[in-house]
Amino acid sequence: MGGQNSLNFYHQDNPYFQFNFAYINSKKNYIINNIDRLLVGEATTMFAQNLVYSIHLKNSRCGSAELNTTPSLNESIKDFLMQNYPKQKLLRIMFDIFINRNLIGTDFYFVNHPDVHIIDFIRYCNNKFGKNNVPNSSMKNLLKSLQSANIKIPQACINNNMARKYLC
Repeated sequence: MGGQNSLNFYHQDNPYFQFNFAYINSKKNYIINNIDRLLVGEATTMFAQNLVYSIHLKNSRCGSAELNTTPSLNESIKDFLMQNYPKQKLLRIMFDIFINRNLIGTDFYFVNHPDVHIIDFIRYCNNKFGKNNVPNSSMKNLLKSLQSANIKIPQACINNNMARKYLC
C-alpha cells in the first residue's frame, strides 16, 4: 500500500483525543484519516500512492485553512496541566475561570502581567509549606488585579494561605 509512509500517515497522533478513526481501503490502496471529521462537514486528509490529499465539502474552496488542527488555548492548557500536574485535578477548575475571562495568553503568560507564567502561579498557589509565603512584586500585582476583578477561586484549588486571602 505505502509501507512505512502509510503507517506514519495513519498514526497522526492528536494528544487531545484517545482515538483516530480512519477508512482503509486495501484494494484501492488508500487511507482516509480522521474520517469522523467528514461526518460533521469538516475537511480531512487522504493518503494514496505516497501523496497526501485534502478532502473537503464540494462547495468549500480548495486549499482553505480547514485542515488547521492547532488546539485551542483551553485544550493546550488542559493538556499542559494533565502532563505536568496529573494528580492535581482542581487546577483545571481554576484555569477554566482564567481562560473564560481571557486572562491567559497563548504563550501561557497572564495577559496583563506578562512577567508571570502559569507555572509560577501554580507553584505559588500550591506552596503551603514555604517559609516565605509573601509573593514577589509581580505575583502580588497579579493577585491584587485578580482580586479587584472580583475573580473568586474555590478554596480547594489553592493551598497557600496568602493566596487564599486574595483569591477566595
